[in-house]
Amino acid sequence: MAARRNKPSGPLNIDHALVAGRTSEGAKLAQRGAMLIQQEIIFGNLDSGCLLGTVAQIRARHKLGRWAFREALAILEQRGVARLRPGPGGGVVVAEPDFGNIVELTLLYIYIARDGIRELVEAEAALLSAMVNMICDPASPLPRELRFVNDEVQVSVPRALAYQTGNPAFELIVEYIESVRKACAHPDEQREDPNTSAARALWHAIACGDAASARAALERYLEERNRLAMDRPCDIAAFSKHHTGGRKVAYRLALRILQTIGEQQDAPEVCLGSEADIAMRFDTNGEIVRQSVRLLEDLDVVASQRGRSGGIVLRKPDTVSISSLLPHILSRHHLAVSDCYEAAGLLSVEIARLAASRAKSPPVDGVQPTPLDGAADAWRMILIDRQIQAFAQNPLLASFERGLLLYSCVVAPPSPSEDVPLDRMMALSESILHWVERSNPLQAERAAKARFALMSLRFV
Repeated sequence: MAARRNKPSGPLNIDHALVAGRTSEGAKLAQRGAMLIQQEIIFGNLDSGCLLGTVAQIRARHKLGRWAFREALAILEQRGVARLRPGPGGGVVVAEPDFGNIVELTLLYIYIARDGIRELVEAEAALLSAMVNMICDPASPLPRELRFVNDEVQVSVPRALAYQTGNPAFELIVEYIESVRKACAHPDEQREDPNTSAARALWHAIACGDAASARAALERYLEERNRLAMDRPCDIAAFSKHHTGGRKVAYRLALRILQTIGEQQDAPEVCLGSEADIAMRFDTNGEIVRQSVRLLEDLDVVASQRGRSGGIVLRKPDTVSISSLLPHILSRHHLAVSDCYEAAGLLSVEIARLAASRAKSPPVDGVQPTPLDGAADAWRMILIDRQIQAFAQNPLLASFERGLLLYSCVVAPPSPSEDVPLDRMMALSESILHWVERSNPLQAERAAKARFALMSLRFV
């Protein structure tokens, strides 16, 4: 029987949408309803099958109308987070999302994003760099000893590094990225050899505590690993072949829709027609079209536009659905908040360095100064981080950091009784942005490390 695990009660006062990366103005009522229900599941640490309440109870709890609730539930069902159980004693129950759900969303994003493969490769590189820096930090505990068989490591380099950090959050993110890479791998890409000369040099440098040599060896390893991946376009046929989810038809229709609009990504706004138009064009029924559109709406790739000239309109994609689903994967593995906070902080250092290195070339969409007056300090830091992430020009990497931070904030939000030095953290956040805007990676990294060290004090 499904059960609730013991969890201290407390107010759900964390703005899920803002932490995940979507402003209140940018989220539909149904999307915000889905976020509130997800927040309830994460905060309550609820098991799969646990009843959240009847339809009427949930609508009243989150102030949702009939249509907004139906759309919110459809979003959660697409993400694999919740489902409707009909009949007596029925209602909305918690589902069990897995890597398949988040890999689906990530593949759709990679296909439609302007530089999806580049973002994936770069995000993995930042993750590996964060782990190497953590392992080589003199202040860190000694890394776990690697298991060798006949003088050879038996797992991939990313998995071996994650194991050495001793942080389960890193191990889970590595597993997720490797699942995505495998799903969109080109037939010419062979299984990685974890014992190349660069990999061996990396293990030797780590064993000797030589951080500079370890970073240089990691750079050589990544260059070898990513040479083929960076030189090929996204293959939509490969994405369809690897998809094994329960919603195959809707997922494949979403891919076909993306395929037809892929050549129009630079257009400011493209209307695909009504759901009936799409159903006729692709010879399918309305329900399949609605499921496909929900998948694409969740990534902000399309939006429903009402009115005489309305329909399904193409938009630039975002990664909010990925960062919103990641906490559910983390909670299924019962990860400690301190581990997720640590991983998020180390990734924020990598993002700051990347942002500063790219600040000379403005982001594609530009970086608009965020109005900060009147915002609480905690939210002001989040808004500043979004400016920094925009300079980094890698939404996929930012979604990893946001997802980890979201899990930490929802499961264990800072209590008013905690002595949190918000003024100091705010000053460091502003310092990071200052150095990013001046294209100084070294100073941006130092400020980000100082903020991470300060934020980590709550777990000491």
